[in-house]
Amino acid sequence: YVALYTDQPVLGLLRFVAEIKGVARGEIAAHVDSIIEQTGLGEVRHKLVGNLSHGFHKRVGLAQALIHDPDILVLDEPTVGLDPNQIVEIRELIKRIGQEKTVILSSHILPEVERVVDRVAFIKKGRLRLQSGLEDLRTNVKRLCPLASADEAEVRRRFHVLTSERKSDATLIVVDDFAAEKLDGLECRVEHLNLEELFL
Repeated sequence: YVALYTDQPVLGLLRFVAEIKGVARGEIAAHVDSIIEQTGLGEVRHKLVGNLSHGFHKRVGLAQALIHDPDILVLDEPTVGLDPNQIVEIRELIKRIGQEKTVILSSHILPEVERVVDRVAFIKKGRLRLQSGLEDLRTNVKRLCPLASADEAEVRRRFHVLTSERKSDATLIVVDDFAAEKLDGLECRVEHLNLEELFL
């Protein structure tokens, strides 16, 4: 939950934040109006922050973070606790902000991350385990599942995660890998893993 002064109206809070963050006095009104429009807060600009829905509360937090025009914006679980409509709205807002600024999004909701980001980094116990463009991961990491006559338990055990630097490498890897495992005759399917499957 974003820490905000809940007894102030949205407009008053954002003007106060602009002042303490060094926006020139003569520019505060126009600057805050621009941020309110950018973050979709127009309809609640005169409402008390404490009376806002969770979704609008998150928008005010984003507006507050944007007031001083930072080059980098760090968002921690920005869609947690929101209803489906609010999630879509916040997601689109983050995408718009990301067109002009670097947005670092920290989240455990990987399907949501996949809809917003261009690059991903997996961190485990404080160590960077993987960093890549999202499109590269989708293209180059595949799961290979034997489908033929083996029983279901065997099929579940025998799957391979393969990576290739070029799309054209995938077929060669499949042939080599299956030949080495003496799996000739088995039908196989190549799937692209989503972010959640890759993480697991």
